[in-house]
Amino acid sequence: MERNKVVIHKRSVAFARRFLTSVALLGLSGVTALGCTSGGDESVGSSVQAVHDVGLFELDVVDGTGDGNTMDDVLVPGDDWENVFNGTSGAFATAFIQDTFANNEIPGPFEGRTPEISFFTGGGSKDTECLQDPCGPGASDPADGAGGPWLYDTFNDQVPDKNDIVNAFAAAYDDPNDGHTIFYFGLDTYAEQGSNNVGFWFFRQPVTLSGQTADGDPVAGNDGILGTDDDNTPGTFIGDHSDGDIFVAAEFTMGGGVGAIQVYRWDNTIGPGNKPVGPVLLVGGADCANVAAGDDVCGVINETTKTGDPVFPYLDKDGNTEYDPAVFAEFGLDITALLGQDIGCFSSFVAETRSSQSLTAQLKDFALGAFPVCGIEVTKEADELSKVGDDVNYSVTVENTGRATLYKQSITDSLAGDLTNAANSDCGASLAPGASCTITYSRTVEEGDDDPLVNTVDIVYTEFADPTSLEFTDSDDAETNLFQPSICFGGDDPDCVATGKSASPTLLLIGGNVDYTLTLENTSSGDTPTLVCDISDPVLEIDRKGVMLMPGDTEVIMKGKMFSDPANDPSCSFDGDIECTNTATVLCSPEGFPNELSGEDSVTITVIPEEQALSVAKNGPEISKAGDTVEYTVSINNIGALDLTLDSITDSLVGDLTDGTTNGAITSFDCPVAPTKLLIGESCTITYEYVVQIDDPDPLLNTVTVEFSDGFGGSGTLTDGHTVDLIDPSFTVTKTCTNEPVPQDGPATFLVTIANTGDVELIVTADDGIGTFPLAAGDSKDFDVSKPGPFAGQATVSNTVTASWVLPEFTGLPNTDEAMASDTCVVAGEAKIIKLTQGEPNESPNPATQNWVFQLQDCGVNGCTQDDPVIGTVMSPPSMVAFDADLVPYQLDPYRVYRLCEVAIPAAWTNTWMGDANDDGTPETLIPFVPAVNDDPVAVPPGWSNVFDPMYAPPPAIYSNDERCINFVADAGATEVFEINNEFPGGEPRTIGYWKNWDSCSGGGQVDTAIENGGGTPAERLGSGNALLDDVLQAPGITVGLLNMIADDDVFDCDQGTQDAVNILDKRDIASGKKKANDAAYGLAAQLLAAIANDTAGAGVCPEAGQAVIDGQMLLVDIGFTGTGDYFSKGTTEINSRTKQEANELAGILDSYNNGTLCVP
Repeated sequence: MERNKVVIHKRSVAFARRFLTSVALLGLSGVTALGCTSGGDESVGSSVQAVHDVGLFELDVVDGTGDGNTMDDVLVPGDDWENVFNGTSGAFATAFIQDTFANNEIPGPFEGRTPEISFFTGGGSKDTECLQDPCGPGASDPADGAGGPWLYDTFNDQVPDKNDIVNAFAAAYDDPNDGHTIFYFGLDTYAEQGSNNVGFWFFRQPVTLSGQTADGDPVAGNDGILGTDDDNTPGTFIGDHSDGDIFVAAEFTMGGGVGAIQVYRWDNTIGPGNKPVGPVLLVGGADCANVAAGDDVCGVINETTKTGDPVFPYLDKDGNTEYDPAVFAEFGLDITALLGQDIGCFSSFVAETRSSQSLTAQLKDFALGAFPVCGIEVTKEADELSKVGDDVNYSVTVENTGRATLYKQSITDSLAGDLTNAANSDCGASLAPGASCTITYSRTVEEGDDDPLVNTVDIVYTEFADPTSLEFTDSDDAETNLFQPSICFGGDDPDCVATGKSASPTLLLIGGNVDYTLTLENTSSGDTPTLVCDISDPVLEIDRKGVMLMPGDTEVIMKGKMFSDPANDPSCSFDGDIECTNTATVLCSPEGFPNELSGEDSVTITVIPEEQALSVAKNGPEISKAGDTVEYTVSINNIGALDLTLDSITDSLVGDLTDGTTNGAITSFDCPVAPTKLLIGESCTITYEYVVQIDDPDPLLNTVTVEFSDGFGGSGTLTDGHTVDLIDPSFTVTKTCTNEPVPQDGPATFLVTIANTGDVELIVTADDGIGTFPLAAGDSKDFDVSKPGPFAGQATVSNTVTASWVLPEFTGLPNTDEAMASDTCVVAGEAKIIKLTQGEPNESPNPATQNWVFQLQDCGVNGCTQDDPVIGTVMSPPSMVAFDADLVPYQLDPYRVYRLCEVAIPAAWTNTWMGDANDDGTPETLIPFVPAVNDDPVAVPPGWSNVFDPMYAPPPAIYSNDERCINFVADAGATEVFEINNEFPGGEPRTIGYWKNWDSCSGGGQVDTAIENGGGTPAERLGSGNALLDDVLQAPGITVGLLNMIADDDVFDCDQGTQDAVNILDKRDIASGKKKANDAAYGLAAQLLAAIANDTAGAGVCPEAGQAVIDGQMLLVDIGFTGTGDYFSKGTTEINSRTKQEANELAGILDSYNNGTLCVP
């Protein structure tokens, strides 16, 4: 089972000991009820404001009624238990105890709770008794101080639901108005049952559950923490009463609020029965709603249920998470008004439920938690870094974090010892609330101290000057890293052999150079500050100041010295051999510390006299490239006075050349092999080859090293190098089509780009008419080339260029390379029309030849719309016309969709399309017409759509019906051939919109077009299929209903008959010109007039259309239609037994005929 949960929103305070003796806080004499005294110190016994209206905490009273709740009202000053639970209150000490309760768990998102683990048991568990037996100061025998002890149980829970505590809470505040300390406290229960009695103890000592039974056995079921053992023996408490413990007893009832409140002080004075006097009544109180202003103790309950209250986890016996009335009570107590300004210390808080208001009432359930009113805190600081032999500086700060003066007993340092009365200290005998004091001291780090060096300070303060009073302790430690500075600079330490001073070579001929290396390593521990070092070598003229080295870092200084005149070199001495010695010194200190680390190291070299001289020369070509073979020649000449042994001959690229036999790169070798010597004045030669690698550096430096000796202890090393400039010849060739799509007639044009991407000039030769030319490194040249046509019948045109390079003569290299580049162009498509009139080519000598107009639209790749751009317009004759490269820009981009249309087709002309499906140049496939659509998708195959009218729109829209189109996809290199034949008569009708505009009254160019194509007289135009409205109105004219319309033969005058016909076609009154589109008679008259005009012009008329003409004329005659006035309008639906519905139906049939959709086979 788990412990009672205690939420304490304050820094923890360590309590070390229990009281050993009682300390009198206040005598009983002169103590009066709070808020009832007069005169004297107003801060004690006479609050200016009441605990419920001081503005620190919400002891809610609404309209004179207790309204206790846990929610923080943002409109009311002060905290509430919501703030205490969330840790956001202004209290300086809090306790929030989530007590467990019998046989229940809080479900859902709330923290699960186990069954009740602690409640009072035993006859000694009373508020008048001690927590321990024996009881009282100095009592030791069970017979002494009879009474008690307090006991608790965990089995056989007998606590009534109304006495079962769910949560208990307390908070201590400072009142800024008068400096008083006020305690607020309360609890809630598992159920309400009319009335309840509660009590609250504020213990000065820490009080906890022991986890043991009275005979010392562990409490069973809780690993010795809480509960009872297997024999059901009750558990005991740790701690006891102290003089000045405060007890508050209260009663409350549902509907009646808080009744009597009694506040007691525990008197530890031994009285009758050899036990403490116990609780002594100090003051009484009542419900906050019933007390006067300035009360020092009062309480409220929740007399109503509030939505969302409480704000913390709660569950009652009925499963509710909100408070029922009278399960929650809260109280306020001005503790300063009760005890005076020095209230002393309190350590623990107990909320309990009781059987009655009597002091000796039976105790039921309890919730126990810490309530640290007093506290002490120590903070220790130290230098972060030090070392053996240095001082570490420490600072100790002690702060009184509580509300009572505390008294110093001891301050002890784990390394420095007793600091209680230290010299550099302002810590006096006591420390006031909120005050702090400081001690400063230092200690020298000793050999053998731990690293890191941890130092702990412990403090002991008590509630009173008496060292046996309530103790408050704290401790803190500080850590100092101890670093170990060290360096390596030569010397005998085997770990330092790689450091110090070195020279190469240590044996050389006069005039030779020695490379010196000074290596200083920081071998300090990782926490050592950066070393600041000075490095000096006078002979080498090295004087480096302030070199910064972190632990593990190495400083390397390299410098050379030539020994051309040892006789005048102060570092050289002559004792048989010439020996030259110089010394380097270092001095380092950790940054910020005075400590010094020093070191020195020397090196001696031997200079060989010039009679041991040898010369080495290496030669080879100046230029080469990766993959080529370079031939080197090494010549060695003994120019001295001693025979020399060639101990080693090595090449930096090909390796060992010493014996001339083991290295396959050697092509010739005549040098002596040890022990044979190269005699004075003799020379030898080595020739060898090396293949340049792709990753070799440029320039390529190759060094030969000859080591030799004279047989008398002298030796030397000579080197010579040769540098080859490595070139990297390369180029790129690209070819790009520049006129795609290529016209079928050609040519195809290309851009050839040749770029020198290497680092040397190239001599380039290319075909495709380009020739030979020099090309500098990094340059490029462009060439325009072409391939002639024709390309008809092929989808693409490809072309390839081939180029090669050689190197200029100055390189001496025979290398060459070749590259090719190609590109492919798409060939443009073409469209061709074979135009027939009356089945014959539309050109002379065909007597029916006339002008026909065709348009081409570019639809892109996603299909056609009427708004796509017109990219070409051609006319016939001739009988064969084309949209192709000869009519730029009408060449067709492959794979795009195009729309081909014949436009302005006169009435009564047929329109028949044939397509070339097998691409042999001859159209052989009939392309059907699809009526009543304005678009049709391309079918694959054959690559075109059906014929359609792009201007078609469903009724009542008006359009001309004089265009026919197809959509097609242009194929690369192909010519799309379409045959279009127009025949007359018997062709398709035209809409009322066509006839309304194809007349002398429209003001357009229709009259001129009709005369040009059909002739100058109405008869000629009617006979050739190019009739105007004026022509079909020639005498005897056209009669619609009772209206006869006749035009004269002058097609430029817009005579009255033609004007009347235009008005009827526009559904207007011929007299007033008013629109009559809503009158079914005018709608029928317009469609009937167009149908008769189509028939007169030569259009085919199917039986359905002919019958509709007869029926429509009869209806208009029956209703007396004259082209003026109203008929089927303004609510009129029947005239002479003829109905508006009949007129609309006949107009619909004739509209379908005029639109070309009725008489479709």
